[in-house]
Amino acid sequence: ALFRAVEQIGRRRRELGVSGFMVVVIKSTVPVGTCRKAKALLSNHLPASQFAVVSNPEFLREGSAVSDFMNPDRIVVGSSSSIALMAMRRLYAPLTQLGHRLVEVSSIETSELIKYASNIFLATKIGLINEFARLCDTVGADILELSHAVGLDHRIGRDCLAAGPGFGGSCFPKDLKALSSLAREAGSPMQIAEAVIASNHDHKHAMVEKIRKALGGDVSGWVLPLSLEAPNGVQNDVMSWVWASGGSMLKDGKPDLTNADVTSATAYIQQLWNDGVIAPGSFTMKEQDKVEEFTN
Repeated sequence: ALFRAVEQIGRRRRELGVSGFMVVVIKSTVPVGTCRKAKALLSNHLPASQFAVVSNPEFLREGSAVSDFMNPDRIVVGSSSSIALMAMRRLYAPLTQLGHRLVEVSSIETSELIKYASNIFLATKIGLINEFARLCDTVGADILELSHAVGLDHRIGRDCLAAGPGFGGSCFPKDLKALSSLAREAGSPMQIAEAVIASNHDHKHAMVEKIRKALGGDVSGWVLPLSLEAPNGVQNDVMSWVWASGGSMLKDGKPDLTNADVTSATAYIQQLWNDGVIAPGSFTMKEQDKVEEFTN
């Protein structure tokens, strides 16, 4: 879709005979090399002197995107064009004048890779604290006290040190897999990134078993904190494993879908099943006398 849009922009601009310099900004998280290809596609329709492509990755969290945009830790722009970089300075002037930092890099590949690098660093912290949480359970240590003390080290920091059921959502899993695939194709595999993916996968199973054990070995009929639209995007992927392990959407032992859309939820689960995301098993979603069952 991105490349079709780029082709259309170049073709239409040529047909209309529009003059002046054009800056094409790509904000999506895209594989390294995407902006370079977009530049090549535009070159099929326009002379290089009339346009530039800029990589401007976003660092927005689900549920707080507006706040993150207005108060960014940094704004990254990448381009080999001084004209394009000047345009980006003018575009972000309202934010930089407030003290927010604009980071300019001369390589669009560097800009593309910065987003992936940021995500793997954050995912690694989450993966590590979750592994320590399991170890604390085993040896009798306190994960809250451990994470607090570790986070006081300014080289590590406090963010992403809250142990939980693992990361999920629409960005981390996709981006980590894309990064690992890119690295292997480039002949420079990232073993730590691959280990984080594997660790997070195992942690989901460990959380399901922990829930099973806490509830006497059977989670059927118990309340589970399910959410299809979690603000932080974490629960969606993680809780699919709980669904697949016999969980049901109940409150106080009775069906409770007051704030849930059964139709969309059922379709969501079916899609996860079709895509092979959900592990072998079965689960039941209940709405009064209506029961939707999925089995492998």
